[in-house]
Amino acid sequence: MNAITEQVLTERIQEQEQTIAHLKQKLRDYEECSADSVVRRLRLHGTILIHVAGDLPKYQAAVRGEGLAGVGEDLISQTWDLENAPFPDDVKAAVREACNNGMSRW
Repeated sequence: MNAITEQVLTERIQEQEQTIAHLKQKLRDYEECSADSVVRRLRLHGTILIHVAGDLPKYQAAVRGEGLAGVGEDLISQTWDLENAPFPDDVKAAVREACNNGMSRW
């Protein structure tokens, strides 16, 4: 192999390594900011997504219908369903009422 060929190949390899390093960083940045990751980190601070409207399949279909792709699936997987909470029905009803089916904040 002559010196010019070796130099060209070395430069190409270095360019490819830079591209790979850049793509790895972009992937780390994306994963850090993904809905799944963000919601999981919020949970460490006591914050959860909770569905209070009572029809989880309808909620899931609506989120998927919004065209949110992977973000929607992340949100669905991280959403808690009040209907499945270990509360008596009157407590669930009180939470639903306090949230006004998700339209009110405290």
